[in-house]
Amino acid sequence: MDFSKIFDILTSLFKICLSGDDNEYNGNQNGNQYGNQNGNQYGNQNGNQYGNQNGNQYGNQYGNQYGNQYGNQYGYPNEGGYELNGNENPTSEELRDISKALPKIIKLDYNRFIPGVDIRINPQGAIHVGESGDKASNKLFTYVNMEKLQSSITIKLFFDLLNNFTPELGVTETINSNEKKEINRFIEEICKTSPIRYCFNYLVAKGHISNNWDTFKKEIYNIWFRGYYRKAVNDTSAFEHVFIGEIKDDEDGIIGFHNWITIYKEEQKGNFDYRGWIPPRKNAQYTDRPAQDSFALSIKFDWKGIEKPVTTCLIGTSPECEIAMYTLMYYISEETEFQYDDYIIKINMHTFNNKNGKTIGSCYPELTTNTSSTTMNNTPFEEEPLNIQTNTINKFHIQNFKITNENFHKWYSDLQLFLDSEE
Repeated sequence: MDFSKIFDILTSLFKICLSGDDNEYNGNQNGNQYGNQNGNQYGNQNGNQYGNQNGNQYGNQYGNQYGNQYGNQYGYPNEGGYELNGNENPTSEELRDISKALPKIIKLDYNRFIPGVDIRINPQGAIHVGESGDKASNKLFTYVNMEKLQSSITIKLFFDLLNNFTPELGVTETINSNEKKEINRFIEEICKTSPIRYCFNYLVAKGHISNNWDTFKKEIYNIWFRGYYRKAVNDTSAFEHVFIGEIKDDEDGIIGFHNWITIYKEEQKGNFDYRGWIPPRKNAQYTDRPAQDSFALSIKFDWKGIEKPVTTCLIGTSPECEIAMYTLMYYISEETEFQYDDYIIKINMHTFNNKNGKTIGSCYPELTTNTSSTTMNNTPFEEEPLNIQTNTINKFHIQNFKITNENFHKWYSDLQLFLDSEE
């Protein structure tokens, strides 16, 4: 194998990727498939199939078939005692702009833990990605409302799922009948909540799914719990990656692991060692640390003795809230930036196609700005895995990227596995 030739090819490729924004994925001013100023298939200022200022089939200011101020015909029965207030119907503005829909889901999350009230954190010291040491001698979580934690049905069912998965990559997993019942109970329960009801109504209104709750529940199962190949057949799933986390070959690192509930649970068990919060890449101010009532945080940690340089999670959100947000992203957008209170957050969705169709490789929040306590601009991008498949290379966020002879051979090994894989 001529490593030097491949090295030259990949070096040129990455230089092209880094040279500017005029490519398919970045979205430029002149136009691309998914979104630009002048016009595109899905949404622009002048008008489109799904939503514009003048009116459209699905949602406008005067009301529509699927969702308006007075209700719609698709409401899921109010079972389970969840608080519902009729806001589960998306407005025309939200249908036009997913960045308006995502904070709406958070506001509808009546099971969320209010930062500073139901949950408090201790950020302690700042630590940079790549910096050794431990800047946090104490645990991350100082208080969690245990009564609320133990009384939440969806969180209880979420806990039931955590021991159904093997975090080590390369280990084929099978779902037995009892585990499948646990998954179906979890899906059934979250479908009674406002965030999922809103997600359902939104996707029906946009024509992405049919008006059938049973079909939608199967979709949630397939999107989040259907196994796929990363290092071995069915050794992972979207749920396992995002909500639980995975351990690379030979304990070479952690991928995924983006949920505060799992972090709290693992910290209580002694498996999670918090190392500190991640400051901005530029103009880092170590004295400007996040507050104890932060809603989002980028951190460094060890899990089961294995380090992850950076992960970002929302704090206090319920499982159904995050599944609703990420499911909406799965259908609508690869990345969306939105504002919630004083936070500007970007959700990144990485998908690929395999024999089962569109599949989530990873999905995670990225904290852009927090003006309430500390300026968290330019939080380092997380290293997310290549999705193992033969026909799709996903978008990469590359910051301060440099190819060297030392790290090339490791990348080539991963690339070879990528190219040789036949899911």
